[in-house]
Amino acid sequence: MNRVEQLEIENEVLRQKLNQLTGGVELEILRGTLGLSGQMAGVLALLLKRPYPVNRDTIYQQVFERPDGSGPIIKTIAVQICKLRARLATAGAPGNIVCAYGTESYALTPDLRAWLKAIVQPMEMAA
Repeated sequence: MNRVEQLEIENEVLRQKLNQLTGGVELEILRGTLGLSGQMAGVLALLLKRPYPVNRDTIYQQVFERPDGSGPIIKTIAVQICKLRARLATAGAPGNIVCAYGTESYALTPDLRAWLKAIVQPMEMAA
């Protein structure tokens, strides 16, 4: 195997890891289907990928932080989640995004998680 082939394989592995961390296909499906902003879709995709509550700092690092380490104020997370809850209610989504009391962590209710997976999975197969 020559150097170019090796780099192509490494590049593909890194792309797959990036998709796992950022939501990849799910992010785009959620964004288009529900008419979400990039940040709202990023938060929702992250919460959908994790079956446990996600800490506010993790959400900030994964969705809002820029490559140079800068980003908006931390309050932006609460604002985007508030807007996301309203958008989901308008779309007729069952359940909600809940805040784990005293932990500054967010999670999807089981019925909302099931509803979102039903949206994402058939479209992933078509893609």
